[in-house]
Amino acid sequence: MAILRSAKSPIAKSALTILVNISTDLEILKTLAEDNVFLESILSRITNPKEKNATLLSMLLSNLAKSDSFERLLSLKRSAVPTLTSTATNAFDQLLDLFNRGVSGSYNPNSKFEYLPYLFADLAKASDRKPT
Repeated sequence: MAILRSAKSPIAKSALTILVNISTDLEILKTLAEDNVFLESILSRITNPKEKNATLLSMLLSNLAKSDSFERLLSLKRSAVPTLTSTATNAFDQLLDLFNRGVSGSYNPNSKFEYLPYLFADLAKASDRKPT
């Protein structure tokens, strides 16, 4: 995980690619999806407008949303991100804002965040399964 924290690390992209690929394994998915420190690290990186690996991070988030424990993202509170247009403190709202700005490439020229809709769809399906 330390490799991912270093944005300048030349192997961070490879490490993220590996995580995207192995996060389809149920045991690894459970471990990654339930790790709050890891989740915050991903959220901090993906909301950084200079993050070079934002597309891979959005792919990883999309994979992690396959875990039922990832529903907590819907109500997860975190600090507002000054570079986003909203002052949202909800992680899900921040990702929605990120996607809206990212589609045009105006937020981060390295990514259009095209994998975030898969995350949104999986979270919507998960919330539909809950009894009212």
